[in-house]
Amino acid sequence: LGDVGGNAHVLWSIAQIEIQKEDYPNAFRHLQESYAILLKLGRLDGIIYVGLDLGQFLCAIGETEQGVAVLSRSRDGFRKLGQEAQAQQVQARLDSLSSPDR
Repeated sequence: LGDVGGNAHVLWSIAQIEIQKEDYPNAFRHLQESYAILLKLGRLDGIIYVGLDLGQFLCAIGETEQGVAVLSRSRDGFRKLGQEAQAQQVQARLDSLSSPDR
């Protein structure tokens, strides 16, 4: 019960299920909670993945500036962990957000 990192993972898993069920308000809330816990713990391995979902969600609801910040943190985290292919995928997403065709 005292595993806060585990709680963050559970919240992220619940959010993924809620997204599949199109229960977006609850998914968003759970993503935010999970991300906040991971930031507080400094768990980069969790921040990068939850951040992908949260950042894209924020962009989708029009909170682009905040979404870009979260996605950028994920990109930088992937690079720090030596996962350049993942970092490049996130960068491509960021590039698509700033393109005029968007």
